[in-house]
Amino acid sequence: MTEVGPHDDFFRLGGTSLVAAQLVLRIRQAVGARLSMRVLFDAPTVAAMAARIESLRAAPPAEAPIPRLRRPGRPG
Repeated sequence: MTEVGPHDDFFRLGGTSLVAAQLVLRIRQAVGARLSMRVLFDAPTVAAMAARIESLRAAPPAEAPIPRLRRPGRPG
């Protein structure tokens, strides 16, 4: 079995989109980072992914959208 290092490309090692989706989900569950599939395509190595996760943790939290209030006598 060949060892995989932190700078080996996920896709060059044979990673598929299905496995990528599973990987992103497992990373979300393990570290609580809100990652998208796009992140893995942009950062396909363990080293790059770790750097991306750290930058997400350091970033200020996104503001929650302002909820729309219902007004009496108005639909919606």
